[in-house]
Amino acid sequence: MQHLGTDLARAASVLRSGGLVGMPTETVYGLAANALDVVAVARIFSAKNRPHFDPLIVHLSDWTEVDRVAHEIPSEAQLLWTALGPAPLTYVLPKRPEVPDLVTSGLDHVAVRIPQLILARQLLATAGVPVAAPSANPFGFVSPTTAQHVADQLADRALTHFALAQVGTIQKHGRRTAMNTQLVLDGRALHVVARPQFALVVHHPLGHDEQ
Repeated sequence: MQHLGTDLARAASVLRSGGLVGMPTETVYGLAANALDVVAVARIFSAKNRPHFDPLIVHLSDWTEVDRVAHEIPSEAQLLWTALGPAPLTYVLPKRPEVPDLVTSGLDHVAVRIPQLILARQLLATAGVPVAAPSANPFGFVSPTTAQHVADQLADRALTHFALAQVGTIQKHGRRTAMNTQLVLDGRALHVVARPQFALVVHHPLGHDEQ
């Protein structure tokens, strides 16, 4: 059964108990579940009809939480966090064994993000668990920007237990959401992938200064 509301504690409780929550971020609404609970994560794939070869991003409330899901954090990642702080920026890091393979589609790296939206970070901090949260829409559909959109798109699936509403609609830039940037840090090179407008991959050997 679905519920729309603004009760942060209730949404956090749903996450801790293995349920799904429609969570606002600075880009679109995400379909959130406890990233360390493989049964909860499986509910995301079922609700979205998402293929299992498509990995999920894990959302955290603060940089101090990164070592809960990643066993190696390059100094370059720390420098980027210090410079950029919370942002629609994804760090791809070596994962800890506690992270289910379903989250990473069997890969040995996990995608990590600390959202810029204060409400999203408040929910994550209150829940106290890492949260996997792809866009809260059936796979291949338009990404939602309000809690009502989440309810409307997933109503017939009866798997989203709570949609956390924020005042107004997530702002969009023209027909695109805010830019997402992915950083792959493997200790040797920095790969930057900007999306969704276009994909740009930059290979820069770390440790070599650019003028």
